[in-house]
Amino acid sequence: MVRIKKIGLAVSILAFIIGTCILAVEEMLLLAFIPFITGYLYSKGIKIGRFALKLKGGLGIKNLVVGLTWGIFIAGLAGSGCGNLVPVVLVFIFFGVKLFINSAIYDFKDIKGDTLAGIRTLP
Repeated sequence: MVRIKKIGLAVSILAFIIGTCILAVEEMLLLAFIPFITGYLYSKGIKIGRFALKLKGGLGIKNLVVGLTWGIFIAGLAGSGCGNLVPVVLVFIFFGVKLFINSAIYDFKDIKGDTLAGIRTLP
């Protein structure tokens, strides 16, 4: 089992490196790190002095983070060479809403587990 996890991790790292190189050549390097940045903010939160913002566990926040992250990523890829902002916004809205809904639908499968873990989800 440990060997399978190591292989999965190695393949994931290799895919990320290849994707990052492709995005760097296309001058879109920031897009490669958007999922990492939002994932970190989601899981760890932000703490500045007494101010603490924690996204994890909020009602619908996970779904919102998924929709925004992938909406931004896909719209960034699709609109990289686009001179008009309207199609980019439409792509962002379409994929953002689609992925928000998909993540909420998949939450129905894990209502019991989320409830036991104390995580509030939309379903």
